[in-house]
Amino acid sequence: MIVREIICESRCDGYHLHRTGRARLQQSRVERHSAEVRGSSPLTVRDSTPIGRARCHRGQFPTPQSRLKSCAIRRTVRDRPQGGVTTMGSVERNVEYRLGDTRMHGLLVAPEGASALPTVVLIHDAFGLGTEMIAIARHLAGLGFAVFAADVWGNRTTAQDQPEIGPLIGSMVGNRPEWHARVDAAHRTAVAQPEIDADNVILLGYCFGGSSALEFVRTGGAVRGAVAIHPGLDIVEFDWSAASPGTEVLVSLGAADPMATAEQRQQLTEALDGAGVEWELNLYSRTVHAFTSLKAQDSPAPHVFAYHPRNAERAWRATTRFLTETFARASVG
Repeated sequence: MIVREIICESRCDGYHLHRTGRARLQQSRVERHSAEVRGSSPLTVRDSTPIGRARCHRGQFPTPQSRLKSCAIRRTVRDRPQGGVTTMGSVERNVEYRLGDTRMHGLLVAPEGASALPTVVLIHDAFGLGTEMIAIARHLAGLGFAVFAADVWGNRTTAQDQPEIGPLIGSMVGNRPEWHARVDAAHRTAVAQPEIDADNVILLGYCFGGSSALEFVRTGGAVRGAVAIHPGLDIVEFDWSAASPGTEVLVSLGAADPMATAEQRQQLTEALDGAGVEWELNLYSRTVHAFTSLKAQDSPAPHVFAYHPRNAERAWRATTRFLTETFARASVG
């Protein structure tokens, strides 16, 4: 195996990234792929596998988002390969599942040959299961976890701006049984996959997905734990009586997030204490909502949401540490 820094045109996600940000290449297995990434409009697809071709520049990639930022991705939509894809030591498989009349298209990403691995169920932010969330799933799989990326909106719907986001979130908050059922459907589908250890699952969610992860634990979801990164606490309820004592929760928030005020943070931690949930809260100064999202870089309302690269990196480090420690405790428990 050769370890080197690279400048190349190939799959941005095709490299095993070392934790220092350097790329590990197995010279005999370098593959080149045509550019296929999800386009800007919502699509309804079956067995589609987004594959990114990008120009990667020398540098470090402390988070999946910044890794994606370093790639000038040509956004095109073409015919997609059917079924699963195995590349550079990992396997990706689109998994269709349903809730009532709603079709959802999740994505399974795992190390090649994986069986019953500690698993992350990734719940997307308000923009849906798009390029940024898929990059996170691939990065986690590169760390040795199996990952199931949920499609809560259904039909791989992706939102582009606030006028599209508002109704999507409103449709869930206004119908909590449906919201909870969609997250539960993702969890049930995930644990049925052979790569996944059904007894060793942690939910990870960003923004709306973070709220979803908290709601799943709050309502009695059977998981080892949950990570919520800049969740909207304004849509989370605070009756945690159904939660399983001993479940572990990590929450990373901006101290100036108007969707997670000091009062709401206090309500949450008091509810977690009352339910016997083990919790950790990371609070970042001068940071607002959506601070890990590249889509918030040029925010029209920076007092409400804005990208913060340093704290995005800190939240990522906290997340990977939490995953590693929680799964390790489960293995000896």
